[in-house]
Amino acid sequence: MRLLVVSTILLSVVACASAIKCYACNSLIQKDCTEKFEKYIMKCVPRKFGGSTTSVAPIGCRKTLQYASGESSVIRECAYFGEAEEKNQKGSLGVSRKFHQCTEDLCNSATSFKILLVPTVLIAFYNML
Repeated sequence: MRLLVVSTILLSVVACASAIKCYACNSLIQKDCTEKFEKYIMKCVPRKFGGSTTSVAPIGCRKTLQYASGESSVIRECAYFGEAEEKNQKGSLGVSRKFHQCTEDLCNSATSFKILLVPTVLIAFYNML
């Protein structure tokens, strides 16, 4: 019985993860990407990178804030690599980026993101059994 419950929960998580939706826009191209991005919902699909023949499945959503030459831009997209966390990156010539990556549908909207909840829920269910 315990195995059945845990298996059902895991299959539900996998099913949800495979159909993740993210906001996808770039404020340099779509000026409303910074504030009114609700119309830019995209279902994330597997992609090939760097001439590879193997497709990579999406693992979440990402929001990148970029500051360069006194101007800022926002990029919202599907994430295929990396961890669900926030990172800062400073480059040369005054360029800096803030990356926010998350694993839930449409989670790349705000400047701060929810903590990864799936492992916590799974552990709680497992301990209840």
